[in-house]
Amino acid sequence: MGIGDWGLGGGAQTPNPKPKTPNTKPQIFFVKKLKKIKKKEKITFIFLMISIILYIIGLKGCHGDEVYCLEKMGISYFLKVVIINVISCIIVANVLILITFRKVSFYHLLYLIPIFVILFYFDQGTTLASHGYYNCLGYIAFFIIFYPFFIFVYFMIKLIRKKRYKLFISIFIVLFVFFISFNIYIQVKIKCDGWDIGLNNTRIYNNEEEYACRINIPNKCYINLFDGKLNISDFLNLECNKRDFKEKKLLFQYIKKMKNPYIKSNAKRIGYPHLNKGDFPENKQDGMKKLSKDVVYNLVDMDNLPPHITEDKIPETYVDFNDYPDDPNSKYGKLHFNLIKNQTLVNEREKKAKKTKVIFKNIIIIFIDTVSRAHLIRKMPKFKAWLEKFMKYDSTDFINYQFLKYHSVGVHTLLNLKPIIFGESSLSPNGVNILNYMKEKGYITAQADNYCGTQPYQIHPSFENSNVTLGYFDHELISLFCEPNYFVPENPFPLNKGNCAILRRCLYGYDTFYHLFNYSKLFWRTYKDNRKYLRLSSMDSHEGTGELISLMDQPLVDFLDDLYKNGDLKDTALFMFSDHGNHISPHLSLMPSGDVEIEKIMPFFFILLPKKNKDYQNNLFLDEFYENLYKNQQSLVTCYDIHDTMIHIIFNEGDPNKAPYTKNGISLFNLVNNKNRTCDNYPEIFEKRSPGTLTCNCYKY
Repeated sequence: MGIGDWGLGGGAQTPNPKPKTPNTKPQIFFVKKLKKIKKKEKITFIFLMISIILYIIGLKGCHGDEVYCLEKMGISYFLKVVIINVISCIIVANVLILITFRKVSFYHLLYLIPIFVILFYFDQGTTLASHGYYNCLGYIAFFIIFYPFFIFVYFMIKLIRKKRYKLFISIFIVLFVFFISFNIYIQVKIKCDGWDIGLNNTRIYNNEEEYACRINIPNKCYINLFDGKLNISDFLNLECNKRDFKEKKLLFQYIKKMKNPYIKSNAKRIGYPHLNKGDFPENKQDGMKKLSKDVVYNLVDMDNLPPHITEDKIPETYVDFNDYPDDPNSKYGKLHFNLIKNQTLVNEREKKAKKTKVIFKNIIIIFIDTVSRAHLIRKMPKFKAWLEKFMKYDSTDFINYQFLKYHSVGVHTLLNLKPIIFGESSLSPNGVNILNYMKEKGYITAQADNYCGTQPYQIHPSFENSNVTLGYFDHELISLFCEPNYFVPENPFPLNKGNCAILRRCLYGYDTFYHLFNYSKLFWRTYKDNRKYLRLSSMDSHEGTGELISLMDQPLVDFLDDLYKNGDLKDTALFMFSDHGNHISPHLSLMPSGDVEIEKIMPFFFILLPKKNKDYQNNLFLDEFYENLYKNQQSLVTCYDIHDTMIHIIFNEGDPNKAPYTKNGISLFNLVNNKNRTCDNYPEIFEKRSPGTLTCNCYKY
């Protein structure tokens, strides 16, 4: 066969009685094959590619400070992301409809592979810079809605075409009755009856005569629609006591991956390093990833400690993988706390304590991230009942105060924690950690926090190149929550584990908050006779479903009740608060109701104090302080006031002008001037957010 046989050159051709049209050019063959593809299949392919492009566009984030990003992007950006996701999802749903009813070939399912690769692997973040998990969840949610909807539409159109009108009308009537009933159910469910009721049936007081600011009470509470319906852990029957070797295997995999020089494969007791000795600086947005890797690299074998582990750096927390006959689960890993009383530290702080006077010997902070006042009452009935025992002022030895108009100054943690800890705005380059004042007053300090960070408020950009004076706790339980069984170094914010997980957060056989409580009790009793300050911080409500916090209800009551019944709360001021309400639930962000925005900026805040006439050193009468606390329960209160109240406790002597109070706050032992406390004349402290977004909900009359 010559060149001429392909029609590409000259030469005679062999006669053929049944001539066939030859492929004159190789490319013509492929063109013809392409033309044979059905037009609707081409359109299907094009639409799927469009859906992929739209989804990728929706992944565009903002790299920078959260406040900056919110101002730059605004709510319109997030609406665009939702619209893009909806359009993309509608396209995919319609393609699947065509495949379902065999209108296009089954092999078109292969076109969906790129979409699902992008959906589940391309972006797994949960921040403004990397928010693919939210897109993924939204995409799945929209698909669950649109796919059956379009099947129904297609089916109804088919009935009309076949002139089956009776069946069409019957289905239409059934659906009409269903939607009317469903609408009635929604209207009943979203009623806000009791939203303004706090502990002991106390209502938010909106009375002009008292000059207290007026709180706008929501008319519709769409949060109630989802209450109890997104408890995935309960649905999957997840239990922390179901053990296997996965935790041990994963831990040793990362030990090998990080090339840890201190642990061999046969090590049985793994010790976690101290983070608050200043050896693990963290002041950048990517610091959590690096910190987690540093923790794994610095894990040690408790039975063969390296030379650099001095006495003050012996791990206080270790996991034991020995197999004990009396405990069948011990081979899977059992957590131990090795908190030993530091007598040198005790002697040093006692000298300082003798030179100073404070109102309360001890201070405890219980901080639960992302919980509004209304949501705490909604999800933690046992904790609510425990606090209410101390609302009867004539029958108990403790008094509990609730601050019904407590406001966050922003809907992100860092914006609220810096004023509490440093007494300064998150944008200020100044501030001194209150921990340093505590130590100077003779307090021994500790923190237990299931967040992987030396100091969570430290990673804010304002801390870089600033005059902020940091502080480090004497004892801490943090590095445990930087290990890969809880915190994934490559991806700090997955939805299956860590401090954004929507699933139950288990570690070595127990919920992570269980470890927080056990460590805190051990610290409290180790230094029973000394001044002490404990910061117990939980991230268990920092997730999108709003359900995990209910798991903490009874254990928190058990922890507090144990301290109370054993006399460990004597001479102790107990602060319990959150920073803001739920701001990370995509489904709530789409609700057409003000209750979501109001709850974002109105977290819970309680103070439990021993009921007595004088401070524990018998120097100062407290009656006026308690009376002012009682009156301030209906005042606009912020995180600056929490800081100043703690400062008041430890600086109760001498000239109050020398105490490091904030310019934006007031000690709640003093009477708040309600005339000067409203959103209108107190605007400078609140976060600058997008126009039309609620930042404060306490108005003058």
